[in-house]
Amino acid sequence: MWINGLRRCTYTNTSEDTVTSQKGLIIAVCAFVMFCLYIHHLHRKYDHLPGPRRRSFLFGNLQELAENKAKGIYFPQLTAIWRKIHGPVYVVYLLHKAIIVIAEPAVVKEIGLNPENTKPDSFAKTLGSVFGQRIGGRGLFTETNHEKWSKQRKLFDPAFRRKYLIGLLGIFNDCADKAVDYLNEFADGKTEIRMADVCGRVTLQTIGTSTFGMKEMNVISEPDNYFTKAINNVFHAACLLFHNAFLTEYDPRKSMRIFREDVREGGAFIRKTAKDAIITRMEEVKRGEETVNDILSFILRASQSLKDDLNFGLEEMIDEFVTFFVAGQDTTANLLASCLLCLGRYPHIMKTLRKEVDDVVGDKQHISQHELNKLEYLSLVIKETLRLYGPAGGFHKICGKEFNACGYTIPAGSFIMLSHQAVVSDERFFDDPDTFDPERWRKEDPRRMYAYFPFAIGPRSCIGQNFALMEAKIVLAKLLQNFDISLVPEQSFDVVTLITTRPKDGTMCYLTRRT
Repeated sequence: MWINGLRRCTYTNTSEDTVTSQKGLIIAVCAFVMFCLYIHHLHRKYDHLPGPRRRSFLFGNLQELAENKAKGIYFPQLTAIWRKIHGPVYVVYLLHKAIIVIAEPAVVKEIGLNPENTKPDSFAKTLGSVFGQRIGGRGLFTETNHEKWSKQRKLFDPAFRRKYLIGLLGIFNDCADKAVDYLNEFADGKTEIRMADVCGRVTLQTIGTSTFGMKEMNVISEPDNYFTKAINNVFHAACLLFHNAFLTEYDPRKSMRIFREDVREGGAFIRKTAKDAIITRMEEVKRGEETVNDILSFILRASQSLKDDLNFGLEEMIDEFVTFFVAGQDTTANLLASCLLCLGRYPHIMKTLRKEVDDVVGDKQHISQHELNKLEYLSLVIKETLRLYGPAGGFHKICGKEFNACGYTIPAGSFIMLSHQAVVSDERFFDDPDTFDPERWRKEDPRRMYAYFPFAIGPRSCIGQNFALMEAKIVLAKLLQNFDISLVPEQSFDVVTLITTRPKDGTMCYLTRRT
């Protein structure tokens, strides 16, 4: 009898398992059908736009992107290639997403200046929280609610105006001097130095000192410093999530599980470091002590107007400063590394620039505002570097309402990419666009209006652009003042694009002390 009962029980369980499996299969099939219907709807919605041919109904242009990436051609560079074929407005399909690429200055202006066109949530999801650990939260880079963002931007804007930043030139000089001191140990003309790494640490040092007043910070001479490692891990994780969120989040391999845990621990450490610095400064202010006149002091004074705002507390302030660390450090470091790569590639330009540095700065230890303003050719070199090798190849918007772009109707809610890379590669706006020529910026050219936007345009343009340019000028001037710089032979001049664009080989250099 008990055997019959067991058989009935086994039969019942088997039947239940079969039903469950069938339900799961039905759900999966329904989900796939719905996904296919959505893809079909997407294609019909944008079929009136030109663009590269879809190789796959489901994957769109994904295969073409992957093939070009394997050749070292990334999406920003592809937008420039496709612009020559399909014109200044076209659509690219990536799975369930249609990206409308805009490479026409008049339309860039229309989209960029209109506050109704908002920032996509994808960036908030990428850097706001990484593997469950709050990183940038809802800071300036990640906040998508325009009203909240606008209030935050008004609070921080004055601290990043050139007039206020002039007071930080001493800190900029000190950080650049620390980089020179560190590099002196390797400046024998034969030791290979990965300058991208050094540039990353000097920008991190500058942000930490000028923003938080972290005088004890010394990441330049400590390549294995945990804070540096934490910043790099967080940014690397954000890049992986941006390109493949699901696989990065749930990859079961042991190495990825360890990496995710490292990122969470590093993110917590970064936020704790920021929190400690903010609380310490608050206590100093409360005791009436004289404090460093850095960006943190400015923000604390300005934030008194928000002391009753429940939406802006300590955690939100930490969000902002973590954003400055993670986003600001990477973009400025990539600018410096790209600039050094260009100077090494074109020795005649480096020679002209070195002469300017010698004439203007000479053997002075401190580069003042006066010298900074006179380094005109350096400004041109940086501007041309940003044109060809800007850290951001383009900027993304969700259009708030239907609009017309070069005769094409773009529906409301479309995902827009304003492609800086495609516009600056256009012969209509830049003569010999593939040539690195700082002299092109000597004269104003009306063709370039809204054809050059390395820091984006409109209300959401980069708040730290003046900070980045001043820092870059001082660091580059100090390097040229102290060293002869040459590139390690046979390195690549190609770039790689993760979230930002950077030299593929990290700008490998030989340095020799100048006498």
